[in-house]
Amino acid sequence: MPLKFRQTVSAGPFRFNVSGSGAGISVGIKGLRVGLGPRGHYVRAGLGSVRYQASVRPAEGSASVGTGLPQYSNRPAEDASGGIQMTDIDSGSVLEMRDESLADLLQEVNAKAQKPKLSLLLTFLGGGLGIVAIASIGVGGLPFLFCGLIGWLLGHWIDEQSRTAVVFYDLEAQLSSKYSVVVDAFDRLTCCERAWHVSASGAINDHTIRKRNAGASHLIERSEIRPQHTLPSVIKSNLDVPCLEVGKQKIFFMPDTVLVEDAGQFGAVAYADLQTEAWGSNFIEEGKVPTDAEIVGYTWKYPNKNGGPDRRFNDNYEIPICHYGAVGFKSIGGLNEQVEFSNFDAVRPFVDAVNGMKETA
Repeated sequence: MPLKFRQTVSAGPFRFNVSGSGAGISVGIKGLRVGLGPRGHYVRAGLGSVRYQASVRPAEGSASVGTGLPQYSNRPAEDASGGIQMTDIDSGSVLEMRDESLADLLQEVNAKAQKPKLSLLLTFLGGGLGIVAIASIGVGGLPFLFCGLIGWLLGHWIDEQSRTAVVFYDLEAQLSSKYSVVVDAFDRLTCCERAWHVSASGAINDHTIRKRNAGASHLIERSEIRPQHTLPSVIKSNLDVPCLEVGKQKIFFMPDTVLVEDAGQFGAVAYADLQTEAWGSNFIEEGKVPTDAEIVGYTWKYPNKNGGPDRRFNDNYEIPICHYGAVGFKSIGGLNEQVEFSNFDAVRPFVDAVNGMKETA
């Protein structure tokens, strides 16, 4: 499926347009719009090359830089893990993730993300004015409450231009084709009935603890996520990109890099430096079984060593074992995340597509 690019992107009073001659900008209102020339980032990218046309006005500020399948089960809320050492699966600081080809763009995005939101300040001031007016003149001051709404609208309008980096993509045919494969494969992941971020795991070596956890060999901590096509709030672009929310961080698969967001700070990992792998994961599913998951067997709530039911427990029942697909992302810069999907067959095409982007470096 061909990529769908928007030809116009609006940010506050500015309207950015892309054409064969490059990126342009105009500003004004309907019926009165004055062109100001190129501004923002215009990206021409092809296999083996990525070229940027940076902002005419440099971004203010700068970013600081820091230096045989096991069977899994959820870690119980009541902590029946018996003190098992759980190992966190978590990334380091995004500021350690530096794709040097994107240094200027990262600096601008981080600088804009750190700017205060005027929408909050003006909403507070406008709402306060309304409260003061009511306290002073009574019911006649009610219309002044609209000052809060007006403040939010004005602040949001200003924030859109001052806290937004505009990025246009103009991809050469080969790169566009490869990135389309990534997008199509990601679309298959979005169709999975369930998806999870895995934040920690630990091995079970004691038989008694295994019995209390339906015979699982490992415990994991996971939370449900929903893959989607979106962009960071501080970036406007003519292309929505695949995004995975992994705990406190978000991973955006851009055409030219992998952008990582964490609490309003951004880092980037070049596709050439991204280690992506897929594997199968047998999960003892005590919750609702996804309709697109493959059931590869059953176990008991309290199993014996031979796999049969422990007759000493009256409430012993069978639990399905589902074969899920897991994906791991790692980089030298500190990215370390794991996600699982209910449809194993959807995982491998995405990993292959992302690894195929290494040829664009």
